[in-house]
Amino acid sequence: MPHTGSLTDTYSALGLGAPSLGEIRWEKDSDGYLCGYVFVKNADSSDLVALRPCYRDAANGAAQVKLMASGTANMFAGIPMAAIKAGEYGWVQFYGKATAKIVGDDTNAVEIYSPLSVNGTGSSANLIRAGAAGADAAYPNFAIALETTSDASSEESKKVLLVCLAAWGCVPQTG
Repeated sequence: MPHTGSLTDTYSALGLGAPSLGEIRWEKDSDGYLCGYVFVKNADSSDLVALRPCYRDAANGAAQVKLMASGTANMFAGIPMAAIKAGEYGWVQFYGKATAKIVGDDTNAVEIYSPLSVNGTGSSANLIRAGAAGADAAYPNFAIALETTSDASSEESKKVLLVCLAAWGCVPQTG
């Protein structure tokens, strides 16, 4: 039976009351948009930060994620729903409308429907306009901006469309 608790809950261990590691959860948000979430372990030695991208650490097993590191954007896993302490468990959104930290490219603000790429590493990683300096050019378009930023250089929490299906090997489920 799928877990029905809050997507912002975190757990210090698996077991009674916790979802199954790797559990995929599909549900519609308050606007009716389908969203996908996966229950993961933070395999990093640092805490995952809400609204910041993380990557799938496939080398350490299924459903393991870490803070973004150089050369890992090809496994962009999604956005944590809450801060997840090192070695603990929580939900990562990988599909649908989400809120994430995004930034322009110091020349241009992010416009609505702009493709976004992972930018930076660690707890300060964010999503940046694809093609901008610092963007991971090899793996762009994991997200699309659904809102514009107010200027070219300020990091802001904005709505994005996440499309990280390949990281979890799944397709959207509606029922």
